[in-house]
Amino acid sequence: MRIFMRAVSLLLIATASCLAQENPIRQLFQTILTQPVAMPTTEQLFNTVNETTIGALSAAEVQAILPMARQCLQSSNAVVRQDGLVLLIAVVTRGDSAKLLEPYIDDLGALLSGPEGAISLRHGALYVLGSMKPTVPPKAIAHLSAHLEESRNSDEETLTIAASLLESAPTDAATVHKTLLVVSQRSDPGLTGGVLRQLGLNKTRVPEALNFIGVNLNHADPDIRASAVDAVSRLDHDIRKQFAPQLVRIVSDPSEAEHVRSQAKSALQP
Repeated sequence: MRIFMRAVSLLLIATASCLAQENPIRQLFQTILTQPVAMPTTEQLFNTVNETTIGALSAAEVQAILPMARQCLQSSNAVVRQDGLVLLIAVVTRGDSAKLLEPYIDDLGALLSGPEGAISLRHGALYVLGSMKPTVPPKAIAHLSAHLEESRNSDEETLTIAASLLESAPTDAATVHKTLLVVSQRSDPGLTGGVLRQLGLNKTRVPEALNFIGVNLNHADPDIRASAVDAVSRLDHDIRKQFAPQLVRIVSDPSEAEHVRSQAKSALQP
């Protein structure tokens, strides 16, 4: 009997060891949450938690780990909170991330109302909310929309919100209007260029969006003009035709960059 019990004990130890080896992500976050003095280095964190390692897990395995991310986000330790967000950013790369992360949308939303000093954490939360796949859940859209007009948003944060809203509701005139109004008020080249690209990717047909593209084809900033040309090149041919006069002007303007003229020329083709 004693030999049998010893064999069972050894088997349980071996099984526990195997499970730990099979799920180093769980092991890592147990350390983060219980041993703050033994925090992993940035390299260790990203070697363990990334698109590949998270993608290799089953949905059930990811669901078992995610409560630890919530614990991290609720920590008083800023580094622990950042590590929890890293886990959520890795999970959002999965094709089933919307279903996996829906229970944590409000936790991410709470980060958006955090102190201005937590800008990097806030931006990461915006990214996760707007990147869930295959489609962004309505609750996540509501959080993004509620923060679109905040003056404390950086231009990068505004772009993250704007692109997510436009992608989630590409034909909704009200969403397009609200988003473009905020973008126009900020007048940031990077923000404008990013939104132009998203409108092109959406193959937009919304009149206000098409007008926005047309106005920026005449913009004084060559980078914004280039972004507008890129947007037009992605639209359906029947829509592109309305921009023909502006595209012809750009093609014939030697002061325009060669790649912009070439893209404008291609956009004129049937």
